[in-house]
Amino acid sequence: MLYFFHIHTEADHIVDLEGIELPDLDAVQEEAVRAARELMADHVLQGQAPDQREFRVADAEGRMVLRFRFKDAISG
Repeated sequence: MLYFFHIHTEADHIVDLEGIELPDLDAVQEEAVRAARELMADHVLQGQAPDQREFRVADAEGRMVLRFRFKDAISG
């Protein structure tokens, strides 16, 4: 199934127009963790705290299937 990983902040959002094919919601969760870590890497390397970005993942029908805060990708 095709999933779209839209990025939201308090002030802005970036719409994912391409999407990614994933087999199930477990794979969606794993991709959210991987992608959030990758996108946060530059901030962390510069000594900045994780920001308030989050993924709002929608399926091909436009239904939100996952809301994932980037900071949740960091093991505590």
